[in-house]
Amino acid sequence: MTPPTVIGRNDAGYGPRAAASRTCSRYVELVPRPTVEPATELTPAQKLELSLDLFAYGCDVMRQNLRRTHPGAGDEAIEELLRAWLRTRPGAEHGDGVGRQAKWPRRRGADHA
Repeated sequence: MTPPTVIGRNDAGYGPRAAASRTCSRYVELVPRPTVEPATELTPAQKLELSLDLFAYGCDVMRQNLRRTHPGAGDEAIEELLRAWLRTRPGAEHGDGVGRQAKWPRRRGADHA
């Protein structure tokens, strides 16, 4: 008796995802992988350029997301939505850092730990 096919089930090695995984894994070895320099080998200028490229890419991805969620919006409306998102950052209103908020620049003195 063959087990029932459950969409997404591949832990037992059967189902549509498992079959696709077996097919794809044969070809993965044939795909050339790009060489990536470790971040420790990059100059500060290269690190800055990379971070700015990543920021631009993130903005492009968010633009596409906004276009999907607001299909009738024009380019200017999408740009305004992107600017609003960058200003508010839902879920990261106070930044991405871990820990408590601190004032910047920090003052040296009695209240500085």
